[in-house]
Amino acid sequence: MTYSPNYPGSLDVLANPTNLTNRDDVGFELHGVISRLQDIAELLETKVGIGASSPGATAAVLRRTGTGASGWGQVAAGDIAPGAAQQLIEQQTTVAAQTIVSFTGIPSTFRHLRIVYNLASTSTGASIPVQYVSWLLMRINGDTSPAFYYSQYLYSRTGAVVANELLGAAGGMVAGIIANADIGPAGLMSAGEILVPNHVSSKIHQVHGNGGAVSQTAGTSIVVQTQAMHYSTTTVTSIQFLTIAAAAFTAGSTFALYGMP
Repeated sequence: MTYSPNYPGSLDVLANPTNLTNRDDVGFELHGVISRLQDIAELLETKVGIGASSPGATAAVLRRTGTGASGWGQVAAGDIAPGAAQQLIEQQTTVAAQTIVSFTGIPSTFRHLRIVYNLASTSTGASIPVQYVSWLLMRINGDTSPAFYYSQYLYSRTGAVVANELLGAAGGMVAGIIANADIGPAGLMSAGEILVPNHVSSKIHQVHGNGGAVSQTAGTSIVVQTQAMHYSTTTVTSIQFLTIAAAAFTAGSTFALYGMP
């Protein structure tokens, strides 16, 4: 009789002895039973790998830590195949006033790009589109010619809804909104997200944005939706952000770039 285990190809179904079973009964020969259990234990060791860590008090999973090794820890980027799930590519937070924020070397392993922002501008006074806020401009692949961009926008303020278009504004597309320094209260920032669908496509790029800056000061809050076009069929490998007012992002402004499957 063979005592070779089915594992890891399939699960073993092991018969349990009774108080009448002898050590030399067919299927229960002691040497065979011990041999099979040892084989299964060794196969489990091979599958799990080496590593002395044990589950701690914080959230963790048993994960691969190297060839033939495993350990308890949080899932890391290297545990997920590139492009298989949404992953943070890069996050940038300004530490001082900064006029341009750039993301370069954007990988083509993802299908879509998503940018989440939280921003304030050094600009004050009359602004574009209206007082207290400025347009967030986005450039793709370093293209600065107005001929590359066309933007449509829709915004709401104090009950009024305004729709309009911008052709290559300041050599970029309108992608969101920035809270100006005088919107109040102090420290208020705008928030929003931008979607770049199918950034590796050979089709003309479309960019969609949602954002807003809601303030306690009457007449200053604004909610915005934008749709823009980058007139190019080249894969998106770099993105730049700047303000239409040629001002700067204040310290603490944050952009997070994610890749999506």
